[in-house]
Amino acid sequence: MKSHIAILVAAISVCGAAQADDCKLDRGPERTVARVIDVETLLLDDGSRVRLAGILAPRARDAGVSDGRWPPEQAALKALEDLAVAKPVRLHFDRTRGDRHGHTLAHMHPVADETAPSIQHALVAAGHARVDAIEGQRSCIAPLLAAEAEAQAATRGLWSEPAYRVRAATPVRDVTPFRGTFQIVTGRIVRVETNRDATRLILGDERRRDLALAIRTSDRDSAGALGGDLKRLEGREVEARGWLVQRLSGGPEIDVSLAGHVRLIDGGGVPEFSPARRSKRGLAQP
Repeated sequence: MKSHIAILVAAISVCGAAQADDCKLDRGPERTVARVIDVETLLLDDGSRVRLAGILAPRARDAGVSDGRWPPEQAALKALEDLAVAKPVRLHFDRTRGDRHGHTLAHMHPVADETAPSIQHALVAAGHARVDAIEGQRSCIAPLLAAEAEAQAATRGLWSEPAYRVRAATPVRDVTPFRGTFQIVTGRIVRVETNRDATRLILGDERRRDLALAIRTSDRDSAGALGGDLKRLEGREVEARGWLVQRLSGGPEIDVSLAGHVRLIDGGGVPEFSPARRSKRGLAQP
């Protein structure tokens, strides 16, 4: 128990400055957390339900086991209860403030020290959640990714489980079985294909079966940080995260514009691409 709390305290102390500098959020009301509903959702004293923005906590379905029997989920639930229950918190909002289930989406900060990182930031830093780059919820992605990288390097929490390892995009047959799940993958952009609806960064050389990262045409202006010409990314090594789905004709795909994130990892050029335009379709979860 002491070591568990020590990790959470260390996560807060190490990551607070980065979050304060990088997050641009709207200040919301002060509330008290009544109870934890699940590993990402809390009930507040006013009866509202808040989903912690920007993170994805471990679930039993990640490993195909029964609910309540997945140790990373149990550890995340306990950590969230320790951090939040019966404590006053301040809500902070990104551009998108609600989900399709009627939950409020917010970053939640302890009232006792509002300069400290958010509760979800502490969970990520302790290895109890991954960063989930849903469109409209990306203002705090930089400090969250930094916290995640540190937790991953230290194999804290879920990062000690093979179910959450970063996967190579090739061979594609090793990735395909994980369709319908949230994955982090790495690979080289072999080619860039553009049609009327989207530009796809293809990770592999097996033609139509390869893993693709889809960037919608309506979001291409957001690629300005990449020079506006995605074609020049051919040959670059990237890390991408998001929900892995099967495209209608071809192999697996991550819709980066809707719920995903891409960053270059080969040491050169622009560090990352994460579209920020508002989608009309809502969350990309199975």
